[in-house]
Amino acid sequence: MSTELAIIAIQHVLRELLTGPMGHGNWVLDREDGGIIGALRQLPSATASSRVGEVNSIAAHAAHLCYALQLLNRWAGGEENPFATANWPGSWEQQEVTSDEWRELLDELKQQGNQWLAAVGEPREWDEISLTGAVASAAHLAYHLGAIKQLAATR
Repeated sequence: MSTELAIIAIQHVLRELLTGPMGHGNWVLDREDGGIIGALRQLPSATASSRVGEVNSIAAHAAHLCYALQLLNRWAGGEENPFATANWPGSWEQQEVTSDEWRELLDELKQQGNQWLAAVGEPREWDEISLTGAVASAAHLAYHLGAIKQLAATR
């Protein structure tokens, strides 16, 4: 399989996880699923901010994903290794959001997701680490989409 085909496949899965299945079929989600963005947009800020015990809120999952996508976009933009100084614990600090903060967070998440999706499709020299990172980004989104859906079901 060529790297070009692998990138196309990764883009299909990333797009589906971010916004739901497109006309070419579904690979991961049910046809009517709206992906991470659709799932989060259905929730009011109060629901996104609610916590059960010490479990991270849905808002924290969204903020964490946004941070991860920002790092990926910095890397895709030419920064050598933004992950080396990443503050992963800090990416979970925002547990509660107001209505305005929630809208802003979701807009930023969508923008970062679309930017990463476009960056994956840009011509570049892919090596084992970068291609594995692109695949892992889809797995990371899928994991958090599942966690978000489980948390939302308990609210």
